[in-house]
Amino acid sequence: MTATVLAGWLGVIEQAASRYGLDFASLLQRSGIDPELLQQGTARVPQRKISDLMQLAMLMSNDRGFALTVARQVRPPSWYSLGYAIWASDTLLQGCQRLQHCAALFADAFHVQLIEHDRELQVVLRQAPLLRDPLLMLDWEVFAATIVLTIRHLHPAKPQPLRVVLPGPEPEMTVPFKRLFGEALAWQGEEVVLTFSASLMKEWLPGRNPELARQHDELSQRYLQAMNHRSFSRQVYEQLLSRDSLREVEAAQVAEALHMNLRTFQRRLQDEECCFRELLDQARHALCCRYLNNEQLSMGEISYLLGFANVSNLYRAFRRWRQEAPGEYRQRRRHDSLACLQTGGRSAQALIPVTFQ
Repeated sequence: MTATVLAGWLGVIEQAASRYGLDFASLLQRSGIDPELLQQGTARVPQRKISDLMQLAMLMSNDRGFALTVARQVRPPSWYSLGYAIWASDTLLQGCQRLQHCAALFADAFHVQLIEHDRELQVVLRQAPLLRDPLLMLDWEVFAATIVLTIRHLHPAKPQPLRVVLPGPEPEMTVPFKRLFGEALAWQGEEVVLTFSASLMKEWLPGRNPELARQHDELSQRYLQAMNHRSFSRQVYEQLLSRDSLREVEAAQVAEALHMNLRTFQRRLQDEECCFRELLDQARHALCCRYLNNEQLSMGEISYLLGFANVSNLYRAFRRWRQEAPGEYRQRRRHDSLACLQTGGRSAQALIPVTFQ
């Protein structure tokens, strides 16, 4: 899948670049971005080009914290209707639930999960599956900083996160990052984890406006519906996940299930710079993790269900996906489940995304 970002973010990056006296037109040209997109806020720009643009601007500005400067320029219109809906939310929790539900509107390269545990609320950002180009450090930093600054803008107490984890490695100059995120900041793992006080996230906000939020929720839903309609690779991926087995599955079979001929099927994937083999590999990865959580399935059975010729091929694929053996993954998941039982079942529970009518 080729990830995209709302074109309105180009204006945000332009404002940040102007603070360093950079020639933004030149930066756009070198990043392969059409300058006309600056006037088309609801259009989509490939995430890879946004990453290249920010990387180039960071190098030209000689500021490792350039992503933080970008985040400081974000205003409600930068997120289109989602921004206004978040700013009009009753509570910070409701605003985060809107972000969880509609994050793809402004950037579909990551997913948002909310986890409440021991009086804390974690906002977790994970890279979306199927991405052709992995996110860069700058991408993670600007997304994380935008969330933290938005929460600070909305709540009169200007709250800081209790803890922040960013994907590593740690930069040489940490001062600007700790100034924004707070001292309880660490670099590790492959995801962003922002931890806040759960009670604070449930306090009423002075700027809440349910009617305004509802109107912009409707705009967000219409935009996402149109956007999802264009994401054919996502439909193919979900069709693969719905199958009982991926053994001997072929593109022609999936094309038939989606009511089209093979030629049209292949052309639509090519339009999204994707191929069937790549989607099949991603589906095998997702289903393999699901099957490994089922202790009743042997490695041979999992290998068969996923369509591998033998268990050795399964082991090689899993190491490529997760840099560990499938047995190690199963053992680690088993250990996590036992730890949960030993603490009385008080495991972190993912919040159910709010449904907006």
